[in-house]
Amino acid sequence: GAFSEAETMKVARLYCSGEKNNGARTWKWPFRLIVDRPFAVSPISERIGLPLHITRWEPEITLHSSVGLDNLWAGHLMMDLKTGRVPHDWHNMPGPLIVWRQDGGDFSADDLCLVVCYIDGLLQRFTEESPPFDPDTEVTPEAFEQFKAKELSVEEGDTDRTKWWEDLNI
Repeated sequence: GAFSEAETMKVARLYCSGEKNNGARTWKWPFRLIVDRPFAVSPISERIGLPLHITRWEPEITLHSSVGLDNLWAGHLMMDLKTGRVPHDWHNMPGPLIVWRQDGGDFSADDLCLVVCYIDGLLQRFTEESPPFDPDTEVTPEAFEQFKAKELSVEEGDTDRTKWWEDLNI
């Protein structure tokens, strides 16, 4: 049967490369149907004060190649900040995912895009030798809030960017 609004939360459904859809979409999902499924916690999300659970999901279609299970954003979310490496089980064919907040709060595709954009900016720091990347000082709730404020500030004549962030819950 149908679930009431109070029983559901927004989650980000992250498609893998072999599915018909791509990128991320916002789904409404009953908390009680997802909370008991196996998950991993994104290490970077914990450091920015927004613990995200990553749950593997079934593809929308039968995939006939392991290449179809590629999912670059899974690697972003599961990267080890000390080494810049992604654990093998998240790097090698992670497949489609559901990304949801540990606290059960709403988390949309736009929220996921904002977090991944933040992580994307950190990737460059791993290649820079001076100054050395220090996750303890560079990956904090305050650093994420500064990034978010900068992203959300609209430059004059840059109205298209505001469309990227229509459904932010974080």
